Amino acid sequence: MRGLRLLALTGLAIASAWTCTFDFEVDGREYECNTTEDCGLDGQYICDEQNSLCILKPIVSADVPNPCPDLDKDGYSSVANDLCCPSGASPPCQDENDGQKSVHPGANEICDGLDNDQDGLIDTEDADAEGGYIFQDCPKRAGVCLNAKKRCGGEAGYLDCSFDDYFQASNGTYAEEEGMVDAHCNDTLDNDCDTVTDNPERCGDTCVEDVCQACQYSAFGECAKQDGEKCCSNGAWGECVGAIGPEDERCDGLDNDCDSRKDEGPDETVGAICGDCAWNTIPVGDWCMDRFEAVKDPTRNPEAGDVPISLPGTKILELEGATPEDALPWVNVNFAQASQACLRAGKELCPREAWEEICRSESVTTYPYGDVHQPNACNGSSGAAQPPGSLPTCASIWPSKVRGENSDTGNAYDMSGNVEEWVSPPENPADRFAMGGSFESAGNTDLLRCNAGPNIPNGVAAPNRGFRCCKQFR
Repeated sequence: MRGLRLLALTGLAIASAWTCTFDFEVDGREYECNTTEDCGLDGQYICDEQNSLCILKPIVSADVPNPCPDLDKDGYSSVANDLCCPSGASPPCQDENDGQKSVHPGANEICDGLDNDQDGLIDTEDADAEGGYIFQDCPKRAGVCLNAKKRCGGEAGYLDCSFDDYFQASNGTYAEEEGMVDAHCNDTLDNDCDTVTDNPERCGDTCVEDVCQACQYSAFGECAKQDGEKCCSNGAWGECVGAIGPEDERCDGLDNDCDSRKDEGPDETVGAICGDCAWNTIPVGDWCMDRFEAVKDPTRNPEAGDVPISLPGTKILELEGATPEDALPWVNVNFAQASQACLRAGKELCPREAWEEICRSESVTTYPYGDVHQPNACNGSSGAAQPPGSLPTCASIWPSKVRGENSDTGNAYDMSGNVEEWVSPPENPADRFAMGGSFESAGNTDLLRCNAGPNIPNGVAAPNRGFRCCKQFR
């Protein structure tokens, strides 16, 4: 040997039980190195890349702490030191979650609600990045289903593929059984993904007498929500009976005419029939105000930040995976949190003057329903919140704001009672107003008036306090 030196790992305290030796040549290894691979492949030596020297890999003594702990055994240490990087990894390589083996620098982004590769993007947020999110195929891998992918449920993992997943991936050409829609029998596609195109058993010109099968008027919109039945008579299929047929388009967020577009106007522009404001909002001045109190979107991954949606409770329950609790107003939120939630939805808290205007109805009344308090019209004394829109009698009514032949688009709900609602202050930015009273206002019905909005010190949260959002369109 030409000599021995003691090399200290930069930034780490090494006790006497740690011995580091190196030589110009050890069993064919070169003294100088660029990477650990230059020091051999048996793992006895590592490269101190800062000094370009091969050193004997430290031997851990039972009574001396490991300077590069790796609790989840993924090869990455929780210590922010370049010498703790695994072989071949480039600094920085600190493991920010040393309790999860699937999380470390350079990991594959999978569906688990975690930021696996530590780039600040979780699950499908990382889908567009090079080497990012890993998609999983749906089980049906033929015909129009070929490109269908499983959706991500965050902590719940990859979700089972539903009809909607196949339908969207196929641009609306998927059907659970070929021939349910007559148009599918002539499109030269394998619509039900069973490897058979235009299945002759369901699409043939002839049929078996008195045999019946499910059918639809269209695979789109409302028509796809209820099957009918067609039967074979005198060697030919009869009409589709009992299915939902197309209707005139209305401003309601649905595809009523079953052409794959929602709320389109005469020029086929989606949403045009509703004007400047969508079906679930109501126009007031330069604003579109949510017609319903804010509810957390149950379809969104909470890790990415909860987002409010404006829907009646009955429609919330129609969303996949929604529970009765998901249909209740978003409460226990302070002023700042409510403001941030609206911003995540591309909106903001409603101005107080706009909120009061809509609450009073077009007839300009003290309460939404009139000038005299009616105990049962709104939820002002039940002691518990109800899903938005549960009481038709608690509507602020604006006939002049009805759009698209849907009279309900002129109504806003629960602006008196149910939950108090944060609004943006009209004058002093330091004020924090919560309007309209709540389900706990039985002892002070004046709080249920449209102009009642006490100033809440510090804008604190409460179990009876929520909000709704507005969006400026001019």
